[in-house]
Amino acid sequence: SGHALLTEAPIEVANIIGGFLLTTPVPRKVVFDPSYYNGDKEMFDDLERTQALRTQSEQEFVSPESDSLDSSSCSEDLILSESKPSILVIPSVLDMESFSIDMVSNHGKTKGVFGIGWGTTSRKRENEERRGFIIQLSSSVDNHVGVGEVAPLPGLHTETTVEAGDQLQILRDFFNSENAYDLPALDANKALALDGAITSYVDEIANESNIGAEYLLNSVRTGLEMALIALSSQVCQLPLHQAISANIPGIISSPNAVFLPINGLITADTSSVVGVDGISLKKKVSPVDQPPSLRRPYNLPGVQHMSYPSLKVKVGSKEVKKDAERLFQSFSESGSGMVRADANRMWNEKSAISFVSALDQLEHNILDHLEFIEEPLEKQKDGDGALAAQVKALEKLYCFCRIPYALDESLADLVAYHQREFSAIASALREALRNANGCTAFVLKPALLGFELSVQLARFATAEGIGAVFSSSFDSGIGLSYTAFIAAASDSLTTPTISKSKQERKLYSHGLGTFQMLSEDTLSPPFSAYVSMEGKLDISSLERELYGLSIDELRDSSSPWAGATISSPDEVIQGIAPSTFTSSSSVRGRQVNLKASLPLPFSDKKACDRFTDLPQQSRWSPWLRSVEYVAAEDGRTETEWTLDILGKPFRWRAVSTISSNPRGIIWESVSGLRNEGVAQFQKTSDDSCVLHVDVSFMTPRAITYLFRGGSKFESFLREKLLKWSLEMFRDVVKADLALERGDVELGDALFGAVEGRASAIEVTLSFANGTIAKN
Repeated sequence: SGHALLTEAPIEVANIIGGFLLTTPVPRKVVFDPSYYNGDKEMFDDLERTQALRTQSEQEFVSPESDSLDSSSCSEDLILSESKPSILVIPSVLDMESFSIDMVSNHGKTKGVFGIGWGTTSRKRENEERRGFIIQLSSSVDNHVGVGEVAPLPGLHTETTVEAGDQLQILRDFFNSENAYDLPALDANKALALDGAITSYVDEIANESNIGAEYLLNSVRTGLEMALIALSSQVCQLPLHQAISANIPGIISSPNAVFLPINGLITADTSSVVGVDGISLKKKVSPVDQPPSLRRPYNLPGVQHMSYPSLKVKVGSKEVKKDAERLFQSFSESGSGMVRADANRMWNEKSAISFVSALDQLEHNILDHLEFIEEPLEKQKDGDGALAAQVKALEKLYCFCRIPYALDESLADLVAYHQREFSAIASALREALRNANGCTAFVLKPALLGFELSVQLARFATAEGIGAVFSSSFDSGIGLSYTAFIAAASDSLTTPTISKSKQERKLYSHGLGTFQMLSEDTLSPPFSAYVSMEGKLDISSLERELYGLSIDELRDSSSPWAGATISSPDEVIQGIAPSTFTSSSSVRGRQVNLKASLPLPFSDKKACDRFTDLPQQSRWSPWLRSVEYVAAEDGRTETEWTLDILGKPFRWRAVSTISSNPRGIIWESVSGLRNEGVAQFQKTSDDSCVLHVDVSFMTPRAITYLFRGGSKFESFLREKLLKWSLEMFRDVVKADLALERGDVELGDALFGAVEGRASAIEVTLSFANGTIAKN
């Protein structure tokens, strides 16, 4: 009868089901058996907490129109609701890893970068490294994760890395305590709109953790915002840029393929001028242009010969004529590119005029290619009315020299003065810019201002006919990626009808070229891999790679590696070959070393040939989704591995070498999950051998979170994951050999044994995750 109803009246059935789903949350109850966890109260309590959070999510999942829905009044076109029901995010675990990356200048030839930061201190400041933390917020309800970057920049942020780390530790303790149970769920769609919900939620986290919203450090706030944005995109099942673009007010549509123009950077200490080392400029391009024709090698930071639609030159020295000469030389060697200057409030009015005059004397035409000067004038006033006084002075300079200006530090001061209250910030901006004509752009640094507030300022700028330039704070690839996504979304904002007193908004390239001043990256492949030789960032490819990204997939710079304990090939095979499976293990934090040996009933040649056919590995390792050969940028062959744990994919790339005497393989990851090892086949007869494996790896948190470490964790890795994997390899090869000689019955039986072990491992993980209900 059910089939008949669906056949005869599908629309009516769909209407009734749709009405029921919108009005009635489906109750779910998972009953946990405490005896299974052998007295591990911490694990049991955590699973109980997961159930409580899930129940809270269901109680809050109510459509705003559910009370008025009448299924009988639905039209034949199934319209369930004009507004989407709430999709809730429930962060419940915070992890963190520190990183340290050397800063370089002159295309990687010199360690350290001078001239970073604001004010006179930047003239003498040298930054040799970028230090910070990658944080991860996880949802234990659905295994979603979101990462963020917390990296205070000396000269820009007022806090230190140590102070940021202290606050992160408080937050981590908070999420691991019962106090976090009172934290409400976050509406994912509202969060992705970046219009106030994220700020309110982060404030609540700060208050509930006893840090206090007013004392939450800017860098920590920014990192939390990133992680929450990523979590929200995960539950909405959309990559980051698409999720943001689908929710930010004012974006009608966003193209599927987005190539974001970025500008290059010449710092004050650059000894060689752009062009001499092969960097050149190109004509200004729109955000959406032809696909990049050639990618730069992602493993060679600071690669030369990259073009940019625009170049930013740091100026503001005491010798303005030399500043003008540096900018002019950069322009003259760039052909027909565009340039912009950044004075960081280092000049008085006289110096600023002298700079423009010096440029004009060098080449009158260059002023037509100068996009703007960032903050050319020293700070005019503190406190109330500071912005109005600054804009008044800048307008006076603009009237004299007709060079547009951009606001940067003035925005940061305004945000700090009004304690991030956007309505007050917007009111002050509106008043200060009421009669302004020279302000052509807001330079927005999300690492300092926060991502949500930066988007709000970009929307304000768009409404005023002012461009929005998103700029990095020498962030690693994590921070750069998030900045790129909101920059691309900002460029897609619809421009309202501009009054005659306002100029049309211009689209500028964004300040994301600082990746060339970092010797490494937290992303792998790094951010630079997605930048074309023409200086355009492939947003679509980047967002696909970051979808669902976890800390475990980041580069070594964000995962401390205590030094591998891998034996050399000659040391793996020692003594008499064992007759049964043997194993040993050691655990240091999340780093694990496993050694095992297993006799095999076939020759070392057959064993090695099958084992080193790497795409076949998923046949005996069911948690491996795939292994594929890929061509690396430097010409060598790599393999790309995808691991699947409870539906969460983890990826890495590895290089390997096959040995012939003894037969075996040595491998090492070059990106993603850190691991390395050696497998060798000890010949015992013409028809038998022993497989010896020695492997070291950084365990994904998805596993350590389930087992909470300890002896149970080691036992699972050694006696289940490793032993059964090797036995499954043995049985798969035996089955293949049986089928090759026509013994179908034996082959099928062996494959059945392999499937049984795979199911047993999955059940073990499911039990640990608390997803099996006890009746």
